[in-house]
Parts: sequence; C-alpha cells; structure tokens
Amino acid sequence: MRIQLIALLTVAVCQSPDPRVEVRGSDPWDDVRMLVGHWKGEVEGWFMQAEVERNWEFVLGGKFLQGHSRSVHGHQVDEELDMLSWDKVRRCFVLRRFSSSGYVLQFAGKVRQNGRLELETEAWENGRPYPLRAKIAFAFVSEDELEVTFYMALKNQELVVYSVMKLARVDR
Repeated sequence: MRIQLIALLTVAVCQSPDPRVEVRGSDPWDDVRMLVGHWKGEVEGWFMQAEVERNWEFVLGGKFLQGHSRSVHGHQVDEELDMLSWDKVRRCFVLRRFSSSGYVLQFAGKVRQNGRLELETEAWENGRPYPLRAKIAFAFVSEDELEVTFYMALKNQELVVYSVMKLARVDR
C-alpha cells in the first residue's frame, strides 16, 4: 500500500497538468545548465548559519549533473552529494541527495515558468522516525547569483522555509 501511494504521488508530482511546469525546450538540461560551476556563499536557517561552497558539473557523458557542497558552521562540517537526472518516462528531474549525516533524499520536479527548479521529496532514507516531506527550489537571481531554498514539514502540514542558501558564482 505504501509503495503504491509513493508511486501515485510521484506520478502526480511529475506529470502535473499545470502548463507552468512543462519543459520549455527540446533539451530539458537547457533550463538547469546555469547551475554548472563553482559557487560560494552563506546558508541561514533554523538553528544554523554557515559558509558554503557548492560545485556542479556534468558527469557520466553529460547524462547527469553532479553537485557537491560543503558547509562549515562553528566546528561542524557538513557535506552533500547531489545527482540530478532527467527521467524521460516521467518527464521530470530527479535529484538524489546524499548527506554526511547519513540520510538520503530523493526529490522529483520540474522547472517552473518563472525559471525556478522546484523538487519535492519522493523518498527519505535514514531520516527521522516521523513522516517528513521536503521541497527544494533553485532560483537564479542573476546569471551569477543563485538562491536555494529548502522547505520542510510534517506529512500533513504546510511546508515552511527551513533554510535559504545565497550563492555567488566563483568560476564556471
């Protein structure tokens, strides 16, 4: 039953009839190609403020976009490895995020008409024992400025901003 529900929600997220979430060009990567490069900035959110570095590059023959981030707050260092892929069948992006904290999140979503890449959780591995959901949104303020907003909520509650990462491109 749970697997069927996850599958149903996945289809709903990826195959939304909303025309604002359709891929705008023939190559879906065109909408996210600006992520490629080296970024630096800060992240602020619940119980944290940190300096962060993030790198994005195409890997495995250009079929996947890999991101790596490292944030430092106080004496604590957190790292994340992201793999972004394009699911041809569902016609949506899938992001798998691996954290040095031990959890793995899987998101799915599309680029909105406003240019924001918005992805919502499909699965949460090694997470909290209570049901959480999350959303991540990538928005370009300019060609060299990126804002990444992470939202969280308990399963039946409204999403709230958990953290906002403001990055400036250092290198392409």
